[in-house]
Amino acid sequence: MKELFSFESLPQMVATSDLVIEGTVQKVEPGRVVGEGHGAIQFGQVTVYVNRVLFGKIEPSRVVLEEYGLEYGHPSQVGDNGVYFLTQKNDGHGLQFFRIVNSQGRYLDDGKGGLVAPNDEADWVKAIEGESLSQLESDVEAAAGAAAEGRVEPAKPIFF
Repeated sequence: MKELFSFESLPQMVATSDLVIEGTVQKVEPGRVVGEGHGAIQFGQVTVYVNRVLFGKIEPSRVVLEEYGLEYGHPSQVGDNGVYFLTQKNDGHGLQFFRIVNSQGRYLDDGKGGLVAPNDEADWVKAIEGESLSQLESDVEAAAGAAAEGRVEPAKPIFF
C-alpha cells in the first residue's frame, strides 16, 4: 500500500500529525463505502475513547477513526489500548473523522509491558516497540515541545 508520508523519526511524525492521543478502542463497526461496484472501498469505523491528549487539541472524549489498510492486517479490536498518531479528514459532506497518519502511526500495548506497531520496518519504530506505553507518552510529549518550538519540521507528502 502506498502511503502519503514516510517518517525518519518519532519527532517528525508528531510534527506531521494533527492529533496524538493515548486511547482505548470502544467500538468497531463497518464505516462508509466510497466508490461503486468492484472498485468500492469499505472503511472500518473505530470509536476510540481518549484517555490522554499528547499533541494537538480536541474537545470530545472520543474520536472516530476510519481504517483501511494502514493496519497491515491488524485492524483495531475493542479493548485495544495505545498511542495513535492521527490526521483529521473531511469527506466533503461535513463528516469529520481521523485516520492514522501512516502505518508507523499506531502503537498498541501488548499487555506484557511493551508495544506493538503494524509496520516496524524502520529502526526507530523497532526501538519504540521495546519501550513501555508511559515511555512512549513521555517521548511524544518531548517531541511535541520540539515541534511547537519549530525545531522539527513536518514531513512533506509523497506524491505518486
